Amino acid sequence: MIFVSFVVRRKAEISANCFGRTLSALVVLPKESFAGGAFDWLTAYSLMTGAALLFGYGLLGATWLVMKTDGVTQQWARKCAAYVPGYVGFFL
Repeated sequence: MIFVSFVVRRKAEISANCFGRTLSALVVLPKESFAGGAFDWLTAYSLMTGAALLFGYGLLGATWLVMKTDGVTQQWARKCAAYVPGYVGFFL
């Protein structure tokens, strides 16, 4: 069960980071389509956008858990929701 949890978490982290990188590659282009090379998505801006999206999703998940759970899970989610906004603010 621990392995499945690790795989699901890692899959979510990778997909959020890739989505942020793709989004940033499309935002900075003046045209409507991506016309760059194979590694144009690998810039400092795209890496920061991917990390920002990852922390944004973490904040969204933590606050949702605070609303929907109670007990130990809610306390853990409150701790996460307390420090994740600092990372989100850093990337803004």
